[in-house]
Amino acid sequence: MTYSDPLVESHDDKLMKTLMEVMEHNIDNSELTVDELVSKIGIGRSVFFKKLKSLTGLAPIAFIREVRVKRVRRSLSSQVNTPSHR
Repeated sequence: MTYSDPLVESHDDKLMKTLMEVMEHNIDNSELTVDELVSKIGIGRSVFFKKLKSLTGLAPIAFIREVRVKRVRRSLSSQVNTPSHR
């Protein structure tokens, strides 16, 4: 019989997973504010600012912009790689 540790997710991992889920659900909401994001995640604003900065190096507004830019890049990349665009 072998023992394996149960999959343990750190608090930071859970926060980032939740944050990315909220971002994906609101990616088309151009009026998404940091306050709305914090409310949907369920943590305090100042805690969110500090934690996000320590995990990503970005302020919340910059993080939102970065996630959106990366999604657009992925979308454009997949469009360019389709047979109709070759």
